[in-house]
Amino acid sequence: MSSNQKKLEADNVTIEERYRFVTSQLSYFNEKTIEAFNLYIKLITAIAGGVIWLRLQIDWGTVWIQIRGIVVALILLVGFASILLVIFNLSSWWGFRKAESFLLKGKIPPPVFPKSARQELLIMLVIATSAIGASILVWNLK
Repeated sequence: MSSNQKKLEADNVTIEERYRFVTSQLSYFNEKTIEAFNLYIKLITAIAGGVIWLRLQIDWGTVWIQIRGIVVALILLVGFASILLVIFNLSSWWGFRKAESFLLKGKIPPPVFPKSARQELLIMLVIATSAIGASILVWNLK
């Protein structure tokens, strides 16, 4: 398919269809951000459950010395990966929000940092502080 044919097909899409697509993508990336946060909560809860279960075992001390560093690294990795997911979803949402503003000729303002990213910034702050705090707590667990 030539570039002229692609342009003709793109021109056949109405503004309403483009707007519907853009707003569906905005909703999609909002949901994906919340899913990333929920995944973080589930994984950290599973790690905490594993540590608590291990703590209840008779040979806790010998096993803990061997895996403490791995648990701390896992907590930090889960936190870092979750923050990356939030950043990816935010950057995608940002682009679609700009497109929405363009399609509506500025009736909806384009996104402005940090105002337009407050929720995502708060989610990243919660993830970072809880992952660092949990890592310190786990590292000092005797």
